[in-house]
Amino acid sequence: MHNHSLKKKLHNLIGYFLPMLFWISVIFGFDAPGVAVLTLIVAVIHELGHITAMIILHGGKIIPRGHATGFRLSTSHDNSYKTEALILSAGPLANLAAGVLFL
Repeated sequence: MHNHSLKKKLHNLIGYFLPMLFWISVIFGFDAPGVAVLTLIVAVIHELGHITAMIILHGGKIIPRGHATGFRLSTSHDNSYKTEALILSAGPLANLAAGVLFL
């Protein structure tokens, strides 16, 4: 029980700070506007990879939840470690696939 509570607290902490750091870097971190647009496109492809994996693995039963830093998608049931690993790896794999496709 203790591990689940710690995992949830860490998950919430990361969920609040990572989007904020992303937007700060997009707003202040680029000299050329084209780089910021490209970063947003890459981020959308990455997140669509996660969403696609969730739809495939859970049959489209995804629950959107709004937070102060953006939206979070979850499912109505707990994921196994294997399912969670597949969903988490789908984002970087989508970026790799898009990179290969557009080369």
